[in-house]
Amino acid sequence: MERTNFLSKIWFMFLALFVVVVCGGLTFFLTGCGESKAPASNNSRIFTDDADRQVALPSDVELVVPSGAVSQQVLLTLCPEKLGSLADPLSDQEKKFITDEKIQKLPATGSAFGGKGNMNKESIASLGDADKMVLVDVGDKRNSTKEELDKLQADLGLSCIFINAKIDSYKDVYTKLGEALQCEERGKELADYCEKVYKETKDAVDKVQSKKKLAYITGFEGVNAIAKGSYQSNAIDLVAENVIDIDNPTTKGAGDPIDLEQLANWNPEIILFQSSGIYSDVDKKAEWQALNAIKEGLYYEVPDAPYCWICQPPSVNQMMGIQWMSHLFYPEQFNDTIADCTKNYLKTLYKHDASDAEIAELLKNAQ
Repeated sequence: MERTNFLSKIWFMFLALFVVVVCGGLTFFLTGCGESKAPASNNSRIFTDDADRQVALPSDVELVVPSGAVSQQVLLTLCPEKLGSLADPLSDQEKKFITDEKIQKLPATGSAFGGKGNMNKESIASLGDADKMVLVDVGDKRNSTKEELDKLQADLGLSCIFINAKIDSYKDVYTKLGEALQCEERGKELADYCEKVYKETKDAVDKVQSKKKLAYITGFEGVNAIAKGSYQSNAIDLVAENVIDIDNPTTKGAGDPIDLEQLANWNPEIILFQSSGIYSDVDKKAEWQALNAIKEGLYYEVPDAPYCWICQPPSVNQMMGIQWMSHLFYPEQFNDTIADCTKNYLKTLYKHDASDAEIAELLKNAQ
């Protein structure tokens, strides 16, 4: 009898252990070994981001934090009232168009990724209740994106989501973020605007016989350029033939180093210069005057308000860049003007009613 009871106990213990192991393994399988749910309340929502991560979002999102400069632009246009901080403080130029003093005075908590990688995690923790806060990373999906976001989420103890952004996907960017951050109406407005701008631009460019050959020169000495096929060149590559064709181009906004002999060999029809670069000096420099585009006066300075219209960073500012370049290069394809596009862009994205004088100042070297 005692032996029977002993064997019964052993069998019961084995059965209990088997149930725990099987149920635990099944739970792990069903929820997914790569799932990235953040700590959240019972009222949280599950959101699948563009890194294929299932993230528990607060039932009520009160604060949002940008992971860097690309995200900052998107959030400034989508939900500035929910911003808890900025990645970078606004410049005097940016403040001319982003006039809300509350936004201007937000603390700068740095960038999580990229060359800076200077995010102040302690400052983010002090912004408010983590259960009502979301960090947003917008940009180009990297092989390491999922792991980086998982680690950042664990370090911060708040929900972190990634949204992939391409020149042709800003409709999706705003739609997804409108849902995630509970600002669907504003998200739809911006999604519709970006879809319309992209379609009208692409349709117009598709009608031209050949794209203009273009070079975009960056830096204060004019020795760098944005290369074809790079993430920084998305707007250029849509509208023009980027002649800066090199192997393994950088993803950085400063571009790749070149020299004037290379540029002369590429022979661009049009040259664009970064704002505050060497635009105003090239007509005085003999080495630049040797280039056909400079001799023929086909060179322009890229407007930079509130952000550079082409890249640096390549964010929703590209929507203005593709309108500007396509209207400048192929005016016969459009019934409106660059000034019309600029006013509509500033009004729609930044709710800024630009005066004629402001538009004239923005475009003084750009047409």
